[in-house]
Amino acid sequence: MSYTRITRDEIEAWLDASPFQWSRNTNTAGIYFVNLSDEVAIKISSTVGSRDDVMGKGRASADMMLVSRINGRCLNRKAKDRKHFKRTSGWRTTWADGLRHWAGVFNKCPDFYARIAHEAPRKPQRRNRYIERPWAYTFNKFPKASA
Repeated sequence: MSYTRITRDEIEAWLDASPFQWSRNTNTAGIYFVNLSDEVAIKISSTVGSRDDVMGKGRASADMMLVSRINGRCLNRKAKDRKHFKRTSGWRTTWADGLRHWAGVFNKCPDFYARIAHEAPRKPQRRNRYIERPWAYTFNKFPKASA
């Protein structure tokens, strides 16, 4: 098994050649969304780091899951056909098989995924928890008493 260094340009060229429309998360360097409908996308967590550099050998592998395009909530993480997507020399074929797998999972019951894509996330976002209870995220052992 020979590992390769996959660059952002290679990933985006591969996505351009796929039959799906896609977008990149501008806040996170290596996150891509392959759109399946107006409500649902396949989230690809790639191996591109925060400075557009590629992670070293054994440091990262890609992962895919279904997410809501409305609020970013994970809709299905457990229907994986493999644990992760390695960065071997045949990564284009392997990752394309993964896209087809997730598109097949979505196409089995698109109405179900469209419905749950509108539901609110079950856990509050981390930054919202900090705003609601900032004392819980400080290094003080006891919260300050409010006057």
